[in-house]
Amino acid sequence: MNIDIAILISVISVGFAIFFGIANIHRNGKRDTEETAESRATMNTMLMTKLDSISEDIKEMRRDFKDTQKEVQILHDRVVVVEEAIKRLDIQG
Repeated sequence: MNIDIAILISVISVGFAIFFGIANIHRNGKRDTEETAESRATMNTMLMTKLDSISEDIKEMRRDFKDTQKEVQILHDRVVVVEEAIKRLDIQG
């Protein structure tokens, strides 16, 4: 009878060890998943911030380019006026 109790206690101990081992593995898996999700969220936030910054820089470059185009057009118009004035002076002179 003493052997039966010892075997019963051993079987129960092994059963609990297996149960707690599986529970621990499951809990660690959840923790890893949560850490991975948190890491991805942080990375996504950082990427979105960088993309917003790049977008703003591109918008600023477009505005600068449009301003430069306007300045070039003004200079072109002035050159045309000067060339016409020179032609008139050559014709008269």
